Amino acid sequence: MNILRLSTLSLAVAIAVLALAYANPSFAGKKCDEDDTHPSCKDDGGDPPPCEDTFPGFLYEVDSTRKLPAELRLASSNGCRTELVSTSANLRWSTFHMTADRSKGVIVWTEDPDNNNQSIVLRRDFTVDFTVNESGDLKFVGEAVTILPLVGEEAPEGHTLSSYANLDIWGDANHGLLFLVTNRRTGFVPNTGIKKVLIYDLNTLTDVNAGPGVREIYHENILTWGGYPDWKDADEPGEPDCNGPDTDPDTGVRFFFPRFIASCYRPEPFRFNSSGTRIYFSSKLFLFDGRREFAEMRINIDWKESSDPTIWEITGPEIVYVNGPRDALPRPSPLPQVLPSPEIVMAQWDDQFLDADLCAEEYADRSGANSDPETTIWLEECLVFGLFTNSDTSFRAWDSSDSYLFYRSGKKRQDDDEIYRFYVSGGRESIEEKLIENGNSPSSGF
Repeated sequence: MNILRLSTLSLAVAIAVLALAYANPSFAGKKCDEDDTHPSCKDDGGDPPPCEDTFPGFLYEVDSTRKLPAELRLASSNGCRTELVSTSANLRWSTFHMTADRSKGVIVWTEDPDNNNQSIVLRRDFTVDFTVNESGDLKFVGEAVTILPLVGEEAPEGHTLSSYANLDIWGDANHGLLFLVTNRRTGFVPNTGIKKVLIYDLNTLTDVNAGPGVREIYHENILTWGGYPDWKDADEPGEPDCNGPDTDPDTGVRFFFPRFIASCYRPEPFRFNSSGTRIYFSSKLFLFDGRREFAEMRINIDWKESSDPTIWEITGPEIVYVNGPRDALPRPSPLPQVLPSPEIVMAQWDDQFLDADLCAEEYADRSGANSDPETTIWLEECLVFGLFTNSDTSFRAWDSSDSYLFYRSGKKRQDDDEIYRFYVSGGRESIEEKLIENGNSPSSGF
């Protein structure tokens, strides 16, 4: 009898150990330590407190791994709650925008479904009901739909590259106006062939058969390169072209210097300001001797009280600064739909703030052919003081006039990326707070 009881007890213990090892193979033969995250090693202390921060607060990406696809997620304002929007093996760019009362929003992103340099743009809409709970009840409006390329806008046959990049959305307080700006490239790998910057009426861009108003503001054909970029709403410079020398090789007389000619630059990343009346561009100029110049520029938009971008009055481009901090982010005013005066920009990859209006005015005086190439090109009088920023950060996005979001890249693994908020002014100025572990590329919905 004692033998039977002992055998029964031994069997029960063996079953328990096997069950634990099956649930967590790495747990077998181990003791829990403070770094273990498996449920078997955690005392969660009961249900966590409910999230009380506003949802959604921002959009962010989670990189793919060898086992898991990339994720696009919405997070509450302090990162307490996150919700999955989409998974993708080849997520490229993402952005979103919300109404002023944050009751509805639209998310847009690009994917390369077959990983063959042929990308598409997808859209997904959602609503938030704050009567259900304080954080907001999220409901998606249907599944994600493909909106680009439109039927008839596909890459020509034989092109090995078709991509959309640098997506950005601007919308008014209730999304009566909603626009998407994107960079379209088609051509032959590794060359880029044709590059366009396009603005679409996103309210009518609901599927690939839509017929929205679309405005082309820049065109470049590397296959038939003509010496300078083609800004559709700008006066092009005369001879010599933008890639020519600034000195006559025969006489030694200087006659042209493209550094201060805005339309000589080729646009790269870009973003709307929060009032929707300007688009800022980071731009590159290739000089005759192989050197490169970099400039931050902008165009100005007069809506003409129309949601059709084809009839807007667009002026520019105008130079904001040359060879200074890269990828300027226009700071929103406390009322995001109102254009600040002056408009202050923060550099994405530096810790400078500048008065963009004053800079543009100063550089306009240098735009003629007689500008001295040795003239000081960094205008310290444009600097703005009294605002804080931090260094060693990536991919910043304003989420208020007093704070911005950013992420720090992981030093060992992709899942080391962490998203933070930093306060530039107000009662919490210079304070940094961590919001998300394992996330990057935040978009604030402005």
